[in-house]
Amino acid sequence: MKNAKEYQILFFEKLKESKSENINPVYDIANLLEISIDAAYRRLRGKTLLDFHEIIILCKYYNISIDEYVSANPYEVKFQYMPIKRNDFMENYKIYMKSLRNYLKSVVNDPSKHKQILFAATDIPIFHLCKFPILKAFKVYTWHKLFEKSDDSKFSSEDIISSELVDIFKDISELYDKIDSIEIWTSETIDTFLGSIKYFYEIGYFHSSEDVALICDQLNALMEVLKQYGEKGYKQVGNNKSTFQLFLSETDLENNLIYAETDNSRICFIKLYSINTISTSNDIFCKEIKLWFDSIINKSILISGFSQKQFVLFFKDATRKINNLKNSLMC
Repeated sequence: MKNAKEYQILFFEKLKESKSENINPVYDIANLLEISIDAAYRRLRGKTLLDFHEIIILCKYYNISIDEYVSANPYEVKFQYMPIKRNDFMENYKIYMKSLRNYLKSVVNDPSKHKQILFAATDIPIFHLCKFPILKAFKVYTWHKLFEKSDDSKFSSEDIISSELVDIFKDISELYDKIDSIEIWTSETIDTFLGSIKYFYEIGYFHSSEDVALICDQLNALMEVLKQYGEKGYKQVGNNKSTFQLFLSETDLENNLIYAETDNSRICFIKLYSINTISTSNDIFCKEIKLWFDSIINKSILISGFSQKQFVLFFKDATRKINNLKNSLMC
C-alpha cells in the first residue's frame, strides 16, 4: 500500500493532467492555498503533506476527485451525470449541450499532438445529428414525449428548437470535425432512428406528412456527408483537416460508448436515455474501454478511404432503408 507522500505525488500528477495548458501549476497552487512558491514546491514534491482543507480547495479548482486515492475499494468508479429535469426540460437540455460543446472545445484547444475520439455507434452519433437541426429536434422530441405522457403536442419542424440551440449544435458539429475520429457502425445503426419515425407516425404524433419526408431527406443528407468523409478519409472545417475512419462491425456492438483521449487526458462517455450520458475519467476504467475498442476494431472491417464493395453496400443499404420507410409512410 502506498504511503501518504506517494499518494500526494500521484494526486499532483492527476492535477497537472486536468489542465490543458502546458504550464507549471506551482503558481496556481501558491495563490489558491495562499502560501509561498517554495511551500508550493514542497507540496508538489511530497516533502510537505497537504491538509484536508487544502485538498478540498485544489479538488474544487481543478475539478478532480480524491475518491480514487482514498477509496477502500479499487473497483469503485466515480461517474459524472447531469440530469435533464423534465419540469424545465429545454433549459436543462441546453445546459447539457453547452457542457458537451465546452468539452469539445477543450480537446480542440489542447496542445497535445494526439487527440482522438472513438465512437461505438449503436445509434447515429450525436455529432452527425447536430449538422441537421431537424434530426436533432426529432431526437429531443421523442425522448421528451416518452417521459411526458400528458403532453399531446405533435412534432413540427418549425417550432421545436430555438435558434440558440441550433447555434450550439453547429458549434458541436464543427468542433467534432476538427478532431481525429474513429467510428464503428453496424448495418443496424440507423434502425433505431428509423423505428422512432415509424412509431411516432403511426400513433399520429407528426404535425404533417411533410415533416416525415423532411426527416427522411435529412437522414439521406446525413448519410451523404458520412459517405464523403469515408471516401476522403478525413473531415474538414476551413483549412483544418482531421482523420476519419469508419469501421463496420458484423456483430452487435452491445455498448454505446464514446471514448476520447489526448496526450494529457482520457474520458469515457456512456450513452444514457438516448440523449444523455454519464462520464468518467477513471484511469482503470478508461484503459479497459480503450482495450474494448481496440478489440472491436480488430474484428471489424475498415470501409472508409477505399473504393471497396463493403463501403458501397453499406451506404446503398442505408439509403434503401430510409427511402423504403419514406415511401411506405407517404402512401
